[in-house]
Amino acid sequence: MSTTTTDRAPPSKRVRLDVRLYSFDGREARSGYIRFLVAWLLFVVLANVMLDYLYVAFRLGTGTSTLFMALLLTGFVILAPMILAATCRRCHDVGWTGWAQLATLVPFINVAFILYLVFRKSEMQAYLFGPVPLGVAT
Repeated sequence: MSTTTTDRAPPSKRVRLDVRLYSFDGREARSGYIRFLVAWLLFVVLANVMLDYLYVAFRLGTGTSTLFMALLLTGFVILAPMILAATCRRCHDVGWTGWAQLATLVPFINVAFILYLVFRKSEMQAYLFGPVPLGVAT
């Protein structure tokens, strides 16, 4: 039986492999939330650039714009629950209920709210929403 480097590493240095993309339960550390936001933004930008390139390169007519809108809508349906779940877990981590993310529906407040979640440190004790996330120094 072979062991990988993550199996031999001490518990504090092991890589966390469980991905909870659609889970609203638990907490999300600041570093995990930042990684999620960066990955999400890169995906959105790259998808937009790719679709724009295809649209211009092939000089597609207005009939195919429906196809592009369908692709974008499909991407939104897949990504929206992930965004909501990650923000809910981050709200839990700072001591708020997940419903606090409704603040993202208000223009200008949404930017301040996301920046607050990015820069706010985690609560350092276990409570209703779960234990302190992995990777947070206690």
